[in-house]
Amino acid sequence: MADNRSNIAEISIQNFKFFPKNEKPLKLDGNNALLYGENGAGKSSIYWALYTLLECANKEDEEEIKKYFTPTHKERLTNIHIKEGSPSWVDPYVKVKLVDGTEYEISLGEFDINKNEEAQENNFSSDFINYRVLFRLYDFAHSDDIDIFPLFEREVLPYVKFDPIKYWYKKKDGTITDLETQSGNRILQFVRQGPQKNIPNTQQKLRYPIRKEQQFGDYANVVKGFRASLEDLIRFINTEGNPILKDELGYDLTFNLKVDNQRFLKLNQVDYYKEPFLLTEQRFEPPVFNIWLTIPEYEGEVNAVEKPHSFLNEAKLTAVGLAIRLAVLKYRLFNNERTAKEADGEDLKKNAKLRMLCLDDLLISLDMSNRQKVLDLLLEKYQSQYQIIVLTHDRSFYEVAKSKIKNLGFENKWMFYEMYVDESKVYEDKTTAPIKPIIFRSPSKIKKAEEFISIHDYPAAGIYLRTECEELLDNVYPDFFKVETKANHDGNLETKALNLNDKILKLKEFCEKENINYLPIKDLKVYKDCFLNVVAHNDKTSPLYKAELIAVLNSLKELKKIKRSRYIVKSTKDLLFDLSNTEGNTFHCSIRLKGNLTLLEVDGEAPRISYYNQCEVRKTVIDGTENTEPSNENSFLEFYKRKCIDLLIEPSHDLFQLLRYRGNPIQTKLDELLNPPA
Repeated sequence: MADNRSNIAEISIQNFKFFPKNEKPLKLDGNNALLYGENGAGKSSIYWALYTLLECANKEDEEEIKKYFTPTHKERLTNIHIKEGSPSWVDPYVKVKLVDGTEYEISLGEFDINKNEEAQENNFSSDFINYRVLFRLYDFAHSDDIDIFPLFEREVLPYVKFDPIKYWYKKKDGTITDLETQSGNRILQFVRQGPQKNIPNTQQKLRYPIRKEQQFGDYANVVKGFRASLEDLIRFINTEGNPILKDELGYDLTFNLKVDNQRFLKLNQVDYYKEPFLLTEQRFEPPVFNIWLTIPEYEGEVNAVEKPHSFLNEAKLTAVGLAIRLAVLKYRLFNNERTAKEADGEDLKKNAKLRMLCLDDLLISLDMSNRQKVLDLLLEKYQSQYQIIVLTHDRSFYEVAKSKIKNLGFENKWMFYEMYVDESKVYEDKTTAPIKPIIFRSPSKIKKAEEFISIHDYPAAGIYLRTECEELLDNVYPDFFKVETKANHDGNLETKALNLNDKILKLKEFCEKENINYLPIKDLKVYKDCFLNVVAHNDKTSPLYKAELIAVLNSLKELKKIKRSRYIVKSTKDLLFDLSNTEGNTFHCSIRLKGNLTLLEVDGEAPRISYYNQCEVRKTVIDGTENTEPSNENSFLEFYKRKCIDLLIEPSHDLFQLLRYRGNPIQTKLDELLNPPA
């Protein structure tokens, strides 16, 4: 199947929400984007601009597009600080240009995006998730059961494809036209609209179709088909969402979604109608659907949680909501690719050109460790399939995410931006320029330090060097290497984070264990005081002080070449390996990882397994004698070397071939990491 995918090259927003006049587009050049925006700077305006652009592709009525840009309309999305007819007024629009030159635009004068099948497919293949969407999972009273059908109606059904149906649509001029659709939302709209009331009865009064008439049967089949498609979607979410919740996000609980609908009593008030709707000659009541959310298993306990929204904390509910949304995303991708395959690859419009995943402050209710899990999921599973745009107002998460992206080797696939408020200005003629956002590329700390050194602002350079040094060390050190445990004055053991001075002092030990050349970075220890305490230097123009800072800067550039972030097998997984010698002695071992099996990567060298991979030895078999008493090892490499010494063999194996995961050498996992699918 041919692939015509293309990513966003630039985004132009004018007089839309917080954006005033467009001065220059936001450049992405086909890359993913991580954007930090201070509160009130307008980052969510970028989210809503992209959302509105793609959502308009699936609107039937062009007036539903024009309203967003009509200054007098109550649903307008124009900048409230810019009044029509004022000197600041400019025509509102949202434009996107793709790398291949394709352009999409919505404005008061450009609204035919709803006739663009390619744009419609883009909308079906993209997703927008923000914290407000997930918040709705716990916006229920304690006494309520959780019915998330309204959430699906707003956030899911407009963007999923069901089995196609033919339906009638009444235009504004009163004429009826026959249409066909796969849109889950449009099918639901027709289900609620019901059959036409256009059959004359014996008194020539118009009535609805009744049982045994074709129109009744046609409508009943549409309702039945909608429910069947909805149940297929829910079945897919239950099947695919729970592994995401457990294996990827790390929560020991299971959710279940179930489709239901209300029943209608017959006139005798005893029996129910067979169909999930009520349809008589003069009365129509559409079906009312429910999607009930329950937690059938929680930390090994079955049916222990009766009210999930009251029992589960915000982080767990957010994780459930996120797992559901990611399963929906997987369903949409699967369903759209199936549609393209059914077209035998001939109709490229069936294969979405743009696949975008836009996240706005999605993770604010998760702690940093769980945010890291979601970030890992995005980088491992989704960035090969989608152009990802992450927007956040949390500076610490922004820095952590940026650091992880760089250390995982994905820096060339991402662009980093920062966004701030530029306050309004009053000019001499007393006119006022509207408040506007300022967006700029996030510079590296090393680059900023170089700039400050060049203008002799050495204290400022030292601050950036200090921050960069701590960030780099935190990225390469294992967690236990960054803390120390000591007895306090009461004799109790306390674990505290090491300060930067102590972290630098441990660098030589780290390099020795990881077999890294320490010489290029030794100046960090020699000159650490010049940036640990920048104000201690009396003469900031001293050539000696400048030389020290440059030496530190060069050491940090060398340290940056060392990466210890990527992994090939996840924590708690079991690995096997076998050793033997020429005398016929054999050693078989099963280990369980106590952390991710992490790689050590140094620029210019082949990746290797890091020294600091902890494991639990679960079983050994030495010359046929089995031992199942577990033991903990702080370093798999040390354990492996000891066993080689026991067998009198050289510890020179290719560990990527030696270690096996699920029957295959872990070289397979390494190849998948180094050569991800396009």
